[in-house]
Amino acid sequence: MLRNIYGGKNSGRIWNSYLVEGLRNIGFVQSKADEYMFSEATSFSCLTSTTAIFAGPSLEDITEAINDLRDRRKAKNKYTIEDQGDIKDYLGINFEYLQDGKIKLSQPHLIDQTVKEVGIKRGDTRSLPALSSRLLKRDEHEPSYECPFIIGK
Repeated sequence: MLRNIYGGKNSGRIWNSYLVEGLRNIGFVQSKADEYMFSEATSFSCLTSTTAIFAGPSLEDITEAINDLRDRRKAKNKYTIEDQGDIKDYLGINFEYLQDGKIKLSQPHLIDQTVKEVGIKRGDTRSLPALSSRLLKRDEHEPSYECPFIIGK
């Protein structure tokens, strides 16, 4: 298995399928709307090819999910994973915890780059067409999460 993960061009795909198997074994259910999102009773996880982000209502719920994944009996495999702690910045997204309990997500670098490419200057009030018209929708058959987000710079 180590050779597959560290040596080949399919390393990310192989690790992802291995991690998906472990998440399923500890009770997470894969989203029908997004194959990289998983949920269970109190927590959810978002995957990239080599990373998983766990979120939940409390640190205890998140820690329990990570510990279940590390438990060979529960996960039915050995997962030597590293807890990187609280998320501050991930894939260019900045996470900021606000005093009212909300989480502010921002991508200042991407926003600045887009504004520059489009040619908008500070104070410009022109309206511009949206660059994307595809809307992502929540799968109505999945559990609901109350998670207020503020997105912007």
